[in-house]
Amino acid sequence: MTRVRGFLPTMLLDLGIAMLAVLAAALARKFLLASLETRIIWVTFYPAVTVAALYGGWITGLSAAAGSCLIAIFGWPMYVNQPFIKDHADWLELAAFLINCAMISAVAEAMGRNRARAIQAKEQAEAANRAKSVFLANGALGYLAGRLQYTAIFQALQPSSTGTLNKENAK
Repeated sequence: MTRVRGFLPTMLLDLGIAMLAVLAAALARKFLLASLETRIIWVTFYPAVTVAALYGGWITGLSAAAGSCLIAIFGWPMYVNQPFIKDHADWLELAAFLINCAMISAVAEAMGRNRARAIQAKEQAEAANRAKSVFLANGALGYLAGRLQYTAIFQALQPSSTGTLNKENAK
């Protein structure tokens, strides 16, 4: 996604937003959904990844996914006094979560790029419309001025009722 700010401050802000979203999801899980313990942990983090990806694009969404995985693997035992990764099925869940987050991030990035293209196309269309209006206004004035000159010439060349040229219009 294109932004006006510098690259490094933008990247740091995007990563900060991603980590803030993941932290909010972890806190919501701890205090609002504590009865779930280690069951369906990824449901908590999908909204955080989606928000981060919509805000910052591909890299931000993947950063939120990585932060979610780190919290689930290393931080979760502190919350529920049992490890999150117990067997191969838990590793498979983690891999599926990362794949889904990559797809969410890719779609969000594509949406952001298409939105930027749509805004640029709209601005170009508006500029073309203004140029067309100016062209038509100038062309209409030129047409009317030329038409008035031809009318004056034709009136000057018309013979009057006395058989002579109309000299008042010729001037």
